[in-house]
Amino acid sequence: MGITVTKKCGKAVRRNRWKRLIREVYRLHRQKLPAADFVVTVKRGVDIPAFQELERELLRLWRRAADESGHRGLRQ
Repeated sequence: MGITVTKKCGKAVRRNRWKRLIREVYRLHRQKLPAADFVVTVKRGVDIPAFQELERELLRLWRRAADESGHRGLRQ
């Protein structure tokens, strides 16, 4: 998994917070994710969401990416 957070998103503390949250969601769910490469790009101007909101959104996106690529989706 790759994570990119541009300097336009804020100072290092803010960029690192994004990366830590995304990595934690990945760590908690990596056993369920299909074997695929993911790149998560954070756009500027987006506030850092609560962990549960970020988790829900990333799982939705990973499920959608897996479905479009022909994988069987998230494993149970």
